[in-house]
Amino acid sequence: MSWSGDLATTTQFTTSGEASGLAWAALPAATSDTDLGRLGGEGVGLSWQATAAGGTAVLRVADGQLTLPGVWVEPTVSVASGEATVRWTAPTATDAAWQVAVEKARLQTPDGRVVGDAVWRSSGSSNGRLRLSATVDQMALTALPRYLPARLPEARAYLARHVLSGTAKGVAVVFDGALDAYPFKSREDGVFDISAQIENATYDYARDLGQGQDWPALAQLNGQFELKDNAVQLTQVSGRLQRAPGIVVRDSRLVWPDLTSDSPLTVNMQAAGPMGVWLTEFNRTPLGVKTDGMLTKWRGEGDASVRLAVTVPLADSDKAGVQLSGEANLNNVTLALLDGLPPLQRLQATVQFTDASVDVARAKALWLGGDVEGRGAWRIKADGTTEMRASVKGALRAEDVARTPALGRVALAAQRASGLANFAVDVDQVGVEGVSIRLRAPLKQVRLDLPAPMNKATGADWVLDASLRPAPASDVSKGMTRGQDLLFALGPVDEPIARAHIRREYKSRPAALTAVELAMVEPDLVRGAYAMGGKANDALVMPDSGVAADIRLPAFNVDEWQAVFDQPQRYTPVRIGTALPPLQNQKAATGKTAPAEPSVLDAFQAYLPSTVVGAADALTFEGRVFNRVVMGSARDRNVGRANILADELNGYVQMTVGDTDASSALLVRLAMLRLAESQTKDVVDLLGNQPQAMPSLDVVVDDFSMNGREMGRLELVAKNRQVAANKTPTGNEWLIERLRLDMPEATLKATGQWAPSKLGNGRRTYLDVDLQLRDGGALLTRFGMPGVMRGGEGQLTGEMAWQGAPTRFHTPSLSGALMVNVRKGQFIKADPGLSKLLGVLSLQSLPRRLTLDFSDVFSQGFSFDDLRGTATIRDGIVTTKNLTMQGLGALVLMEGTADMKAETQLIDVVVVPKVDKGTLALLAASANPVIGVLTYFADEFLGNIINQVTVKGFKVTGSWVAPEVTEVKVDERMKQRIPKSKGG
Repeated sequence: MSWSGDLATTTQFTTSGEASGLAWAALPAATSDTDLGRLGGEGVGLSWQATAAGGTAVLRVADGQLTLPGVWVEPTVSVASGEATVRWTAPTATDAAWQVAVEKARLQTPDGRVVGDAVWRSSGSSNGRLRLSATVDQMALTALPRYLPARLPEARAYLARHVLSGTAKGVAVVFDGALDAYPFKSREDGVFDISAQIENATYDYARDLGQGQDWPALAQLNGQFELKDNAVQLTQVSGRLQRAPGIVVRDSRLVWPDLTSDSPLTVNMQAAGPMGVWLTEFNRTPLGVKTDGMLTKWRGEGDASVRLAVTVPLADSDKAGVQLSGEANLNNVTLALLDGLPPLQRLQATVQFTDASVDVARAKALWLGGDVEGRGAWRIKADGTTEMRASVKGALRAEDVARTPALGRVALAAQRASGLANFAVDVDQVGVEGVSIRLRAPLKQVRLDLPAPMNKATGADWVLDASLRPAPASDVSKGMTRGQDLLFALGPVDEPIARAHIRREYKSRPAALTAVELAMVEPDLVRGAYAMGGKANDALVMPDSGVAADIRLPAFNVDEWQAVFDQPQRYTPVRIGTALPPLQNQKAATGKTAPAEPSVLDAFQAYLPSTVVGAADALTFEGRVFNRVVMGSARDRNVGRANILADELNGYVQMTVGDTDASSALLVRLAMLRLAESQTKDVVDLLGNQPQAMPSLDVVVDDFSMNGREMGRLELVAKNRQVAANKTPTGNEWLIERLRLDMPEATLKATGQWAPSKLGNGRRTYLDVDLQLRDGGALLTRFGMPGVMRGGEGQLTGEMAWQGAPTRFHTPSLSGALMVNVRKGQFIKADPGLSKLLGVLSLQSLPRRLTLDFSDVFSQGFSFDDLRGTATIRDGIVTTKNLTMQGLGALVLMEGTADMKAETQLIDVVVVPKVDKGTLALLAASANPVIGVLTYFADEFLGNIINQVTVKGFKVTGSWVAPEVTEVKVDERMKQRIPKSKGG
């Protein structure tokens, strides 16, 4: 180092040297926190050469830091390594400013590698003027706010809160201007530009903007960042919605027009994605709230594209809120508006919207296979209320309705229809009074092949007219705040066959129901009236509570209507649009299968009549016609009661509906029931051989008649029972706790069950039977077998089982055991074909084989004092070994088999005439009458009885109608059956 002149006023000096490990403290500016202070450093090494006019220094930093007071709010930056060449010039006579140039600066910081050059001059302002050009290879976007100038506190705070992740690559920074003039008002005052490529960023532009401002953030965002003239732009933006990555953002742009003011942020976005995802996101936004949740039940499939302009206020956001406008384009979208309602297909529409309006100029779609088109508009008015108007027109073919499973029974009924029906729907809602909806469909070109009264020919001028409108406030029930009237009419224009007036009412709620909510949510109270038949000018009287139905028809055929809804699908089903999930079915746990698709009719349980008054000249049910029927019924929750009067029926019926069919119960108390022969399927076919579909029964009929035959008094108690799963795959058996028929001639008692077969081959009926006879002949006459027997009193008991249901006697599978004990009767001479197996017992086929005085015993029918014995049945074959008949003229003993399916027999008969005490003792001592008698004759009385009594033996074979009787020589039979003597 050298100098000349006084040390205090040195005018010339020269210095050079090197230093390492330097550290010095930074000092803030004395005037303001935003003015530049003195540079501080740590871990700095220098080598320099300098004179009074200027100099050059090479600066190196290793694991150190630099502090720049007044530049950043956090002024200290760690530097892992760095170097730069610094040149400076001192003021001269012609230039009074200091100038410092930093050349080829290279700094490695935790946030990126900085390369740049800068020139600072002390002239122009207290902080001087800076010209800077630098690049950063890459840096985390979350670090960006700390490098913004200290004079931009709002911008730093916003970016720190809303930029959640991402990387800025190729960052270029240009600054040229007086430092204390920043932020610059124009480019003439100065330039501060930043550009960078943004990659994989997450940007929540509307975060923390206030309650209800739930707007979707952007993720996986790429774009070109630019800060210029205090404005920030992010262009060429692509990415996805953060919580809905299925929506792809492209060719979008974000603009913050002035970092130095409260100017709002604008987002211009183009995006495309699945319709269902769009609906979910829409309903989470404030716009979804403003539309009163109108779209919460909408579901869709297919893709939709959206152009969206969002304005985000950065000040007073709670008051101002986010503003938006845009346009959605739907191209071949499937849209379901309500669960169970068939969706729109191939929907094409352009929807323009703002944060206070939605406009659909023209939409086209297919609905149930027919073309529909519509338009609509929704607005928020100045007073905060909403208004909506929409209209839809289209045409439907009956065949297309029939192939739509979601319509449930309506689709089945449509299989009986043909033709094309045009329809129009108008929706009108203003303010909070409610929504008015009207559907009108002329049916002149439609043919209905439904049962009466819903049958019509093509050309008959029928119309379907339905509407939903606000109810007068003065007419709603006590405790209700508002209501809606649902009106319905179907039939000829001037005289509809079916009419309805239903009122839906709502209680007061903490927040007033909006008009859209009123149309969409289920009511708190439903009351109203239905009418079918009668006269069109008969007024529908609105009851104070409940739903009343008045049905007056000349004839009504329940079986024909049942056939409509039980018919197989004639058309190939077409599932239209979005596959709807199954409804929550509380019966699923019982083994009943929940429906694959919900039906729109499932929502109408509350609208079923609670009281019904009905009259029909003829009512057909289960193939039987009931004449002059008058009925009054009432339903209270899960209990229905009815009083029914007809020519064939008089009494009371109560049905209690449980959670499952098996837990339901039917109570019947009838003074009289006369059932004609059914012309339709047996009840078993209707049950589908599934006892879990049957309710418990408690039936009493004082005067029961079936097929013209008086059956006396009937009592039946039966119920379902859940059994262990290892016993039955369905877990149900039907128990007959009591079956009793009381007639003058006899009383029948039975108990049993309908349960899974132990062999696993379906279900079997098991019955324990006790028949008490007072006059067996009269009982046979009552059941269509006159002239078979006269008199007869006693008892028939036993156990029987057969494959199938209790109402379907199945002879081939019949098994069991019977015991008969009848006294004082006579088998009368009659055509044995009439009484089938009983003809065998009459022994009318024997007289021509008998000699002596036997003919007078059997020719007119056999009179007996006692008939007893047991029989077993296996697969329809009856076997007996001890059937005996005792009369005054003879003792008859039988053993053998009878095939109930083939109606054939193989029976051995022994006739012992002139019964005395010896033969009676013989009978009593023998467990097997035939073998016992023959053995007894052969062993003890061979010499006496055969000589004194003519014993006859017969073999009866062939059919029951024409039996073949062969006389068997007693001597021969005895030889065959005499046991061997002890001596050989």
